[in-house]
Amino acid sequence: MYKLMVVDDEQIVIDAVNFIVKNHIDNVSVCVSARSGSAAIELIAQYKPDIVLMDICMPGMNGLETIAEIKRIAPATRFVIISAYEQFEFAKQAVELNVREYLLKPVNKQRLIDTLDHIVMELDAEQDKVKRTLQAQEKYEQAMRVLEHGLIYSILVNRDPAQELKQYRELVGIEDKSGYIMILRYECPDKKEWTGIRKSIEEEQFFLVFRDILKIRRNCLIGPAMPDRTVVYVFSRQNDEYQSRVRSIGFAEEIMREIRKVSDMRFCIGIGSIRADDQIAYSYEESVKALREGDGDCIVHISDISQKQSEEERLAVIGERQLLDALELGDAHKAERILYDIFKQFDNKDLFSTEGGKLRNKLIELIVIAHRIAMDLNVEEDAYLSYNGYLNEVLQIDDAGAFEAWYKNRISYLAMKIKKTREITTSKIVSDAKNYIENNYNQDISLDALSRELGISPQYFSKLFKKEVGVNFIEYLTQLRLKKAKEIMKDGGKSIKEICYMVGYTDPNYFSRIFRKHTDLSPTEYIKGV
Repeated sequence: MYKLMVVDDEQIVIDAVNFIVKNHIDNVSVCVSARSGSAAIELIAQYKPDIVLMDICMPGMNGLETIAEIKRIAPATRFVIISAYEQFEFAKQAVELNVREYLLKPVNKQRLIDTLDHIVMELDAEQDKVKRTLQAQEKYEQAMRVLEHGLIYSILVNRDPAQELKQYRELVGIEDKSGYIMILRYECPDKKEWTGIRKSIEEEQFFLVFRDILKIRRNCLIGPAMPDRTVVYVFSRQNDEYQSRVRSIGFAEEIMREIRKVSDMRFCIGIGSIRADDQIAYSYEESVKALREGDGDCIVHISDISQKQSEEERLAVIGERQLLDALELGDAHKAERILYDIFKQFDNKDLFSTEGGKLRNKLIELIVIAHRIAMDLNVEEDAYLSYNGYLNEVLQIDDAGAFEAWYKNRISYLAMKIKKTREITTSKIVSDAKNYIENNYNQDISLDALSRELGISPQYFSKLFKKEVGVNFIEYLTQLRLKKAKEIMKDGGKSIKEICYMVGYTDPNYFSRIFRKHTDLSPTEYIKGV
């Protein structure tokens, strides 16, 4: 329902418009009326009308002066002028003020109805456009979050995310060629009183606030909300060690200040060093180590602590990597042996003490990553693998023995499901991928597009394809395109530009460079030698 304000110094006109609108127009209602321009201006902010029906000649401010002032306050307002005077100068000024219609008194009922109906159609169209824009923006933001989460998981499981990070930079226009990992660990002051469900709700709300604060201030990738922490990749340029430390700590302090304005949650930030894309996993390990040194509200940079790693810490990191590697291969027996060694290191520690809680939180973080690996491998989800189910379940376990038993059972089940999925899908996925490339090599094929076609994640497909074929997707596609180009060249009759387009390239110069790189000959030289 759109709101109409009627401004006229004659009450009989206001009453007449009220009657017509009430009885003949469904999508408009009169929200307020005024007998003068100054009174109308005072009511605008309170009632926020969509349409104003305005008399020109009134005592004090005339209608055109009033319209000019209202447009300053509420520029989106639509105006219809009514007047007993048909003068060119009024009409000219009305046009300049973008008045929708100029009606003469006495107001013709049908003319008024038609005018308001037309304005309603315009307003509906604008609202629909805004709605579509918001929906498109929401879908884009959702897609970007999925992409961000995938990149963060690649870093967490020590996969090589260099190519994906490069593609992300190109997508959003980021120039910085390196970055660092920052982990925010958070807890509520009354955390001991939380139930598992309340904890999840509160921390999710906090996570959304945290995400908004980060996105406003830096180019970064924000991972999903884990039980007590969030992992962030911050794009940054390489500076000397001191400058890098100052910049990253300054950013963390800024985050702390902003979050404290909206939340009383305590948190600690661990920061790793700036690394190139192919070494970003080291920054993650450094941020984890820095975080372990912090207690309560604090910021810890890896350069602020001793670089000497204890044997226990070293073994823990190695164990984490080995566990995730075994899980990804579906090797349940190896995963069980690794878990045995991990838990054995902490036999004498209470998993629910301050010190032992760090291990517990790390293990919960690993189980989240493990489930993500299963998702990336397209493991069929069942009730036992549902996110809310397992996370709420483990958060409410308050016995160390029960925690260990639950954890080992969960990892074993995941490994079994992954192994089964691998056995079924590996050969078919690669075969389908090759067929798709063979049939579409002359089109614009991307890793993401092909992954969507196959119904698996780009990260998993890229790794699987290279393992099974021996070269990565881009190299395989390039080799196939060049093979097809050579076949066309042998047949003759086509220009270099035509051949370029026929095999899927859009830039002849780029095609020539790729051709020379793989054959040591330019396309022209190759054709002459055929």
